[in-house]
Amino acid sequence: MRYRFIAAAAAAAAIAATAALTGAGIASASTPVIGTTSMTNVPDTTNASGPACLTTVNGPQWATDQFPTVTLSATELTSPANTWNVTITSNGSFKGFADPITCAALVSAGNITGSVQYTVLSATPPVATGLKADYAGETEFKTLIDDFFGDSPTITGGDIYDFSYQGGNYTQVGTEGGGLVITGDVVGTFEKVPNVIGERANPALAAITAAGLTGATSPARNPLYVYVVTGESPAAGTKVAPGTKVTLTVVKATASVTVPKVIGQRANPGLATIRAAGLVAVTNPLRKSTGTYVITSESPAAGSKVTPGAKIVVGVKLVS
Repeated sequence: MRYRFIAAAAAAAAIAATAALTGAGIASASTPVIGTTSMTNVPDTTNASGPACLTTVNGPQWATDQFPTVTLSATELTSPANTWNVTITSNGSFKGFADPITCAALVSAGNITGSVQYTVLSATPPVATGLKADYAGETEFKTLIDDFFGDSPTITGGDIYDFSYQGGNYTQVGTEGGGLVITGDVVGTFEKVPNVIGERANPALAAITAAGLTGATSPARNPLYVYVVTGESPAAGTKVAPGTKVTLTVVKATASVTVPKVIGQRANPGLATIRAAGLVAVTNPLRKSTGTYVITSESPAAGSKVTPGAKIVVGVKLVS
């Protein structure tokens, strides 16, 4: 991809860039010149990263971006002479059809936002009317800067960008010449595997189906018996493509288990006691990785008869 963005909101990006320059002894000396345009049908490629896209049928372009409003803000600095701080901000939408990292086929869409900051050397001040109404198919912000200033100015620094694809949980960050770093979840439609451990098999499978996934049990069940879920693969919380097969490990509920009493115990040994009884223990609220917790409640209550693999919800309180 050849266009670049800087993190955070447009105003914050411009203020941060100017503050950084001011801190280095370079102060802003002018009121910003503002120009607006649009960029439609922009091919989004991964030439700087995701090399798999260069060798597969889905690449190098993985998405098409639409920016109905692109704003350029140029502020002249007191020194060096003829130096401008330029921030370009864009908001729009994207339609993706390939994984930007692996180039595997996918279908996705969502909002896209970000900005980019440049340091520009130009003896000619920018003119808002120099911009075209639309830069259809344009991937070079340098073209917008050339038209804004009208004299092919020299870009001497900046080009720090951060692209956020909302709805795809995906970001691109980097600098010119420094390569493109892809972070976050892969853009695309995905489902989260629900947590059904401790549930009976039939309602657990129904929950899997309701999540847009395909459920199966292991081992196969005898319809004459009741089964309880003791495990699931992929694990609960995993983000997967719609229709992905989720295999539930089940055990036949032919015997009953007595819920052990663990109220008053510290969380770790109490949870271990429940699991040793063949039950599944979860805490409410979820515990942080640090701190000492004490068990304050359990449901079903201690002494209750439940099926093997049943879920026991343990209330905990942070004490230190």
